[in-house]
Amino acid sequence: MVPSLNRATPRRDDSRDEWPRQRATGVKLLWGTANVFSNRRYMNGAATNPDFLAAAHAGVQIKNAIDATIALGAPTMSSGVAAKAI
Repeated sequence: MVPSLNRATPRRDDSRDEWPRQRATGVKLLWGTANVFSNRRYMNGAATNPDFLAAAHAGVQIKNAIDATIALGAPTMSSGVAAKAI
């Protein structure tokens, strides 16, 4: 059974719940990230994955992260690439 993209992103509207908390505390979001590197689905890459379903999930996850970042007023979006210190 192929998982639905709608079921893959059940918390995409949770960012709307954060507005009252942000206003009450005055804490602002510094950046948003899609985090397309920690899930096993993306072990062969996210957008470059040869499995189209994985690439499709990455696209939806990135779009939802961008929408949430804009909605929460963050000034920037992280690419999700982490550099390893030597």
